[in-house]
Amino acid sequence: MREGRQKKEEIQLSDHFTLAKLLRFAFLPTISLLLSSLYSVVDSWFISNFTGQTAFAAVTLTSSYVLVFPAVGFMIGGGGNALIGKTLGEGDREKANRIFSMLIELCVITGILATVLGEALLRPFVLWQGASGELLSDALQYARLSLCGVTFVSLLYVFQLFLITAGKQELAVMVTIGAGVTNILLDALFILVFKWGLIGAALGTLLGQMAGGLLPLLYFIFDKSAGLRLFPTRIDLLPCLKACGNGASEMIENLAEGVVGILYNFELMRLAGESGVAAYGAIMNIRLIFTLLFVGFDEAVIPVISYHYGAENHRELKNLLRLCLVSMLSASVFMFAVTELFAPFLAALFMGTGNALSELTVRGFRIGGISLLFLGINYLGTSFFTALNNGLVSGILSLLVMLIFPVLTVMGLPVFFGLDGVWGSISLTGLLGCIFTMTALLWGRKQYHY
Repeated sequence: MREGRQKKEEIQLSDHFTLAKLLRFAFLPTISLLLSSLYSVVDSWFISNFTGQTAFAAVTLTSSYVLVFPAVGFMIGGGGNALIGKTLGEGDREKANRIFSMLIELCVITGILATVLGEALLRPFVLWQGASGELLSDALQYARLSLCGVTFVSLLYVFQLFLITAGKQELAVMVTIGAGVTNILLDALFILVFKWGLIGAALGTLLGQMAGGLLPLLYFIFDKSAGLRLFPTRIDLLPCLKACGNGASEMIENLAEGVVGILYNFELMRLAGESGVAAYGAIMNIRLIFTLLFVGFDEAVIPVISYHYGAENHRELKNLLRLCLVSMLSASVFMFAVTELFAPFLAALFMGTGNALSELTVRGFRIGGISLLFLGINYLGTSFFTALNNGLVSGILSLLVMLIFPVLTVMGLPVFFGLDGVWGSISLTGLLGCIFTMTALLWGRKQYHY
């Protein structure tokens, strides 16, 4: 009887969703992604508090560069997840398993190639950013080890999405917790006990990423109860291209985040030197937590939206969009309030208190924090059209919100407002992106009947 009740309580992709049911369905995947950001933040906290400002600036300077290289893996995961969700909605599980297997193979191949390319271009990039002396040495050491984890980062992201689609949200959280705890414990061991400094932080992160990428791989190969099965298969170009085209927005988001971060660091090095880059690192670490709350929710609902789209359930599509908008707007207002009220405390986590660097960081938090009012809607727009298998609209929105608007504002506003222009560009980008995202959602009503 109890087992029967538990099965009835399980949420299926085909269900009708209320706000409570949608939040419950998205809770574990969102927590999973949040935990994946927390151990990254803890990594930065160890570096900023125990290895010094120069080491922290070196990590910030190269993190955006490293972020560029898993972009293809993110495209495969985002587009492939929507494609598999649609295929399951059409009732073809065998085809879904075949697509899943070839996408994982493609993810591994592209991850290895990306690592080789990243290592080849690293030194010229760091020199172009203006690093020299100790900053240059630290940046090269940290980034070289970080690039070794590109394939595992891609796999961790891809498997988080596919575990949700396979109905294994709990396992997705367990994998993320395992990777995160591994990273944190090794950080403490390598930095505090062995005194390995920046190298210890990079090595701890790499080993955590390996755990997060390889454990789900073994699960999908050997566990016959998995909702999806992984097996050797010939790579078929057509579904791979379809998944990549549909996931273009995820790749654009990742590439854009890296490129924009590079531009921000370049401007900050010019206007404020190493201190500006360090302040930006603190702001981006906290912002990462807020961002991944949105991303985690969106990625969780993508297979639900894709399923009902494949089943041509237009009424449920309309219901899901309404619920998502309510959730995103509520979370955005809450996060904005937290940032404005607790900016000094957030800055103190990385920069201490009562110094010029902490004051610079607080000002950046408060000016750039306005963007949080728009962030949820912007991420929802790209994910919603990805779920509808419309990679073109999703890609255009990502291109505008994640690349074009940030590049224009960060290159333009500092000319008139100096350092405040750098922080202000974050918020102006959010506003412009929200206007275009809402326009796209209104346009899609006639096309998709939601």
